Amino acid sequence: MSSASIYGEIVASVASGCAATALGHPLDCVKVRMQSGLAPRTDLGSAGVALHMLRSEGVRAFTRGIAPPLADKVLMNTFMFLAFQEARKAVPQGTLGSLVAGALSGRLTSVVSTHTDWIKIQAQVRSGAGLASGAIVGEALRAAGPSALFAGHVMNMSR
Repeated sequence: MSSASIYGEIVASVASGCAATALGHPLDCVKVRMQSGLAPRTDLGSAGVALHMLRSEGVRAFTRGIAPPLADKVLMNTFMFLAFQEARKAVPQGTLGSLVAGALSGRLTSVVSTHTDWIKIQAQVRSGAGLASGAIVGEALRAAGPSALFAGHVMNMSR
């Protein structure tokens, strides 16, 4: 892979990761509230939960915890794009080769995404705590050690 091609892959991965995160994170915040039981009522539906979040917490409710997914997408997409391209060279061409290359690149990216997803979820469900990502990680490391950051890793890698 040429340096221009690598640079192009990195630029494309960073741009796509940032755009996807900026557009999807507010929806993810609503989803996490609903799934974690932090929504005020179960009968509100997505729009009702979003409106309640906006009224009670302001726009910040939709941006809480965005730093870890931004970092995750930049790193993960870069790893994934480059790993996929390299894996494609080592596997047979065709659909099966693409599936194998995708699985290999997905395993690599799960090493990054498990931790950043855990931090993002913690920031979202601790809505009133006002803890920064670093404080959340520090608290988890003191309480449970490094294994806290690996919670759900096998399932994330399988996904």
